[in-house]
Amino acid sequence: MHTHRTRDERVALAALLREGFNQSEAAEHLGVHRSTVCRELQRNAREDGSYHATHADCLARERRRQAKEDARLLENNERLATLAEALLDPLVSSKVIGYCLGRHHQTPYAWLYRSRPDLLGRLPQRGRKRRRYGSKRAKKQGWTKHVRSIEERPALGWEGDTIKGSSRARSHPWQRGKNENTNGRLRRPFPKRSDFRTVSKRELADVVDLMNHPPRESLGWRTPCATYEKACCNSD
Repeated sequence: MHTHRTRDERVALAALLREGFNQSEAAEHLGVHRSTVCRELQRNAREDGSYHATHADCLARERRRQAKEDARLLENNERLATLAEALLDPLVSSKVIGYCLGRHHQTPYAWLYRSRPDLLGRLPQRGRKRRRYGSKRAKKQGWTKHVRSIEERPALGWEGDTIKGSSRARSHPWQRGKNENTNGRLRRPFPKRSDFRTVSKRELADVVDLMNHPPRESLGWRTPCATYEKACCNSD
């Protein structure tokens, strides 16, 4: 695996070269391959061919900084940055944005935290830190203290619980995975204790549109709307 040379290694290399060691001898003393020393001299020596540790270290640091700048895709591509900003919404995950951009799902996250912190409020978790895995609450709270476990309800064969209904077994969220995910997504635009009397039909329609039309990884990157339409056509 390639590793970057440290300042101490460059100081040692410069000292060996001043003592008259050739590249092979310097490499042996440093415990590296001869090609490593050769590459270091080609990249970071002065124009006159001399090698100085401070100058070499500055060149290497600047090269790494420039490489990071070049790798910042969204900062260097206004079209993709505009598309990413348009896709940002609490109901749209970073995986969906990454898929639409043709990039890794961490790319939009890195861009936001690095260059657009003003948009963090439009992330699914609004930039908040999530509870660490395994640090769940010790006791049930609220209405969940009075509901039945999933083992006690009739076998219906489908996952149709609403927010208030039969409860899954404690610490078994996978028993109602899709329902839990959907409820969680709806809580993003409509947090608990939201007053729906103040929500317009237009706002509800926008949420429905964002729930049904972005592509989803679980559906093979098809939209829920397209998947439903296909299922209806196949059933005819």
